[in-house]
Amino acid sequence: MKVTIKVDDQLVNDAMESGLRSGIRYWCKEHYYRARESRKLSIRVIELDPDDHFARYINRKNLKAAMALMAYAYPHHFADLCGGRSDAITGDVLIQLAIFGEVKYG
Repeated sequence: MKVTIKVDDQLVNDAMESGLRSGIRYWCKEHYYRARESRKLSIRVIELDPDDHFARYINRKNLKAAMALMAYAYPHHFADLCGGRSDAITGDVLIQLAIFGEVKYG
């Protein structure tokens, strides 16, 4: 059965902000965030890992895929996000799922 859930953009923004501010610092060398309009999002992340030291980008398409994966594989984090209880860990999981398609760190 397929279920569709609409998640408010502000809840996603809050999770991303928590992750960018403090959740990804243990594996991220630098990041750059730009949102010109609510529909246009660009986040560049560079890992600390010297063997994998190139920029990765998050956009709305891979963020939507990350949300679906989070709902399936990490339902407690998805529930926190949807319930407005996002923290640095929730944001970190969301960002890693959007970039790597899995939780690579932590």
